[in-house]
Amino acid sequence: MGALCRIPVCLDRSHRLLAINRTSKTLIKCSTALYVAILQALGHILEHYRESALARAGKVFFKQKNFEKELSGKLGIIDACAKAIDEEADICAKQIATNTNQGVKKAIRVAEGTYEAVGDLGDSVELGRQEAIVISQATQEKLVNMENSLTEIKALFKANPKLEELLRAKRWYSNAQFN
Repeated sequence: MGALCRIPVCLDRSHRLLAINRTSKTLIKCSTALYVAILQALGHILEHYRESALARAGKVFFKQKNFEKELSGKLGIIDACAKAIDEEADICAKQIATNTNQGVKKAIRVAEGTYEAVGDLGDSVELGRQEAIVISQATQEKLVNMENSLTEIKALFKANPKLEELLRAKRWYSNAQFN
């Protein structure tokens, strides 16, 4: 009867493995075979005890040997089903490990690509910053040149009062612009 004590352990292990590997059709088939084997063994036991005591009394020795042999065979099937479940669970674990490994490799490739893209972006930002500095300096130089030219024009107008009167008459500039 020690073999019968393993039945709850086998059922529990099968249930836990199915919860982990829900998509394995082979594991589902193995678990189904285990459940069928357990039900057949329990049915065999119940059938044996259902026979009346009187009917068993006459055939006790022969019937007992036959019962034990059949029960032993059914328990062997249960053990074989439990072993098949364990083997399939090992295969599932290897598949999960392989899938995880592939996922990690993909994540590493994405991270490396992101790192390179960030580096390229940083280079582009630095290039843009340098170009902005050059443009700012050129703009500053142009403003200084324009200011110098404006100062020269103001000096020219002040040096030539007739030109200044003509421009005022045409209202092209006011005193405020050239003071």
